[in-house]
Amino acid sequence: MMGPVIPISRWTRKAVRQLRPVANATAAFVRTADEVRQALLVQMYSPVRWEESIRLLCADGADTFIEVGPGRVLTGLVRKINRSAGVYFMDDAAFLEKGLAEIKGVA
Repeated sequence: MMGPVIPISRWTRKAVRQLRPVANATAAFVRTADEVRQALLVQMYSPVRWEESIRLLCADGADTFIEVGPGRVLTGLVRKINRSAGVYFMDDAAFLEKGLAEIKGVA
């Protein structure tokens, strides 16, 4: 079970410095690679605090969200939480390229 976590841990230090990840089990920012690793473990047995996580990000200034993968469930949930947020979904390479182009045009 822990196999998939090991490759993720290799990039956590860089990602934490460049991004502001939120642990979905605590709805709090994680600031160090160790906190990210701990959050990944905790989320395996904890309920997801999705709405609180999105509200935290919005309060911190996030106004654009991107859902990557099949389906649009999370996109719809973000729209319900914050109607003014820009929400994009990308479920294949073509959508990803188009979406990134749109986001660059807005930024």
